[in-house]
Amino acid sequence: MTHRRPRAVLAAAAVTAVLATATILTAPAPAASATTDPFAGNRGLRITGEQLQAEVRAAEVAAFGRPAAESMARDRIGLRAVQTGYPQTTRTNRFTMLTRTQGEFNSTFDPAKSGQFKQYIPSPEFADHVALLPTGKVLMFSFESVEDNPQKETAPTDVIGRQNAGRAYLWTPPANDTDPGEFKAVPPPVVDMPDGLDEPRPAPFFCAGHSYLPNGMVGVFGGNLGGNGGTGAKLALVFDPANETRSPLPNRPDGFPRLYGSAVALPNGTAGPDSVLVLGGNYKDPDTFKFSGGRWTKDKPRNLGRAQDDTLIFPDGNLFTVNGAVGIRDYGLGDYNPNVPDDRFRQVELRDADGNWTLGPKQRLPRGYHSNAVVLPDGRIMVTGDELQQIANNPDIKSGNNGTIEIYEPPYPHQGGKRPDIRTVPTQPVGYGKKFRVNTDSPDQAARAVLLAPVTSTHSVDTSQRRLELKLAGAGSQLLLDSPASAADAPPGWYMLFLLNDAGVPSVAKWIQLSPNA
Repeated sequence: MTHRRPRAVLAAAAVTAVLATATILTAPAPAASATTDPFAGNRGLRITGEQLQAEVRAAEVAAFGRPAAESMARDRIGLRAVQTGYPQTTRTNRFTMLTRTQGEFNSTFDPAKSGQFKQYIPSPEFADHVALLPTGKVLMFSFESVEDNPQKETAPTDVIGRQNAGRAYLWTPPANDTDPGEFKAVPPPVVDMPDGLDEPRPAPFFCAGHSYLPNGMVGVFGGNLGGNGGTGAKLALVFDPANETRSPLPNRPDGFPRLYGSAVALPNGTAGPDSVLVLGGNYKDPDTFKFSGGRWTKDKPRNLGRAQDDTLIFPDGNLFTVNGAVGIRDYGLGDYNPNVPDDRFRQVELRDADGNWTLGPKQRLPRGYHSNAVVLPDGRIMVTGDELQQIANNPDIKSGNNGTIEIYEPPYPHQGGKRPDIRTVPTQPVGYGKKFRVNTDSPDQAARAVLLAPVTSTHSVDTSQRRLELKLAGAGSQLLLDSPASAADAPPGWYMLFLLNDAGVPSVAKWIQLSPNA
């Protein structure tokens, strides 16, 4: 969360949290006095009981408890009282302009070649961190903003005390293009950080690292202590368990420092990936680089150089880039200026099976620092993140929905043929090197079977990405699939199983779990 310093590992006094899919992030709020006024004394702001009660939200009371909900209400009242300089009319005009230009520009694209953006959904969460869970829901978490002026730092990066707090929501993706889905608050455990103030608050676990555990939980490691000015070392290390001798990876041949950017483990048929494509992180350089067998080679460039960009693997094996900016809070006109002099970063890019990149339609908002993207089980893409742009383009900053989600539909639903379906999959874990059965109502459409690992994403890096094809045979409505040969090909855990037709159109995925003990 630093303003100018990219970080690889973020922890001074690390907060470690493991997030379960059912009882995830649940802990009671601490007891507190409902009459405590955090803005009294040094801040000089007095809040009446009538003002407080008018600001308290029933949903926050239900999710967090009365004391915590009242504390959030006081924060909002104080925020409005002390922060000026970015009026609602500016936000509304910017949002209207971006909506209009997106529609005009995208009207020239064929969805069958470039896909299309279908939904723009107000959200209660910035979603600086996201993780697709094996329930099909998406965990999103970040922080309570300390500014609603996008020309200032919105995150409590250097804040010590109670305002340095985390928050989290579960989002159930929509079933159609008019449904916004469902949001559920799942606050992190309340902790008393070692900052000497004795002010418990929801754990400030933003700017942490996170990854999946084999049982489908998400492990979160680290977090923001507040006022620590932390920065990550510029290192890339591998650990070899055979000789235990840590060693640095060779540098990329371009020699440029990267400002975030993305990396993708490239598909490798039925085997686990044996190469990684590293791209982005420099808005002046569109080159991409492949790392395989301990060596770097230059791959086909994208059309644009970008920093803060996300790149995903589609179920059909093609790649997709979305989001991008010049710097951490810089969209081309300097730090903390949400205006964009060059709209190119709003365009997506698509990479085909031959490695060629093509520019596509524009997303609604520019999204850079803290942008994220996730492949959903129905094959669509969730795009979210970048609290500065979300705040700068909020048509109603007082609504409580200070985040947004945009849904992108890839080209494959428009490329012909009936979409396959999956009726049933194993409900018990599947072992390695085993055969397992899948039932379908469209066996004639099932040309390929694919496992796609769910994405957990933050700071433009979509970790855990992996795509494997499975050998497929069978007759009638019952298909026989071969699971991956070993955990080296697909680590234990939950995966989305897609069936694809000859044109690469995927089914809606079903979840299966790989386990070495099955």
